[in-house]
Amino acid sequence: MKKLLLLPVLALLITSCGPKEIEPGMTTEAKYKHLCSSCHESGHGGAPITFRADEWAPKIAKGMDVMLKNVKEGIGRMPAGGRCVNCTDEDYVDMIKYMSRPNL
Repeated sequence: MKKLLLLPVLALLITSCGPKEIEPGMTTEAKYKHLCSSCHESGHGGAPITFRADEWAPKIAKGMDVMLKNVKEGIGRMPAGGRCVNCTDEDYVDMIKYMSRPNL
């Protein structure tokens, strides 16, 4: 029984760990859900949680150039580029701004 419960968890991990692409016309929210939400909704691996401005404030205070560098090179458990193979700097900045804003 326990083995059967592990199968969906393993499938989720396998599909969320590989490189991902964004599609033309995706909104920032859709890009976030596709690329970032698996860690930033739960705080997995120490990721700052989406819409918790207090968790993002110390990072944002370092400046967007530092944030962008960290995303592109990877930081902590976050892989380089957040696994995105075709994101632009503008995509990353938009997603950072989206995640770091207070919950509306």
